[in-house]
Amino acid sequence: MVSDLSDETLINGKDAAAILGISLRTLERYVSEGQVPYIRLPQRGERAPLRFSRAQLKRWVERHTVKPSQTSRSRGEDHGKEVRQDEVSRRVPA
Repeated sequence: MVSDLSDETLINGKDAAAILGISLRTLERYVSEGQVPYIRLPQRGERAPLRFSRAQLKRWVERHTVKPSQTSRSRGEDHGKEVRQDEVSRRVPA
């Protein structure tokens, strides 16, 4: 029986950008700024092709998802203070 390896599959930049819902140019900027996890294939030098792990991208999205605070949920408010799960102080564009 073969297990589902879809999350372990390495994908190219075009597919990674589509999964994240961003342009390829934005993904390239995220890579150059070290904001998104990526894999540089070996033995190709500085211009080596990049690949992305679906599982790592999924975890990255989860860490950067803004979630409502406990206070706003208990009061039934939809516009309560938001907190970032990763507690990064700078804004990360979507």
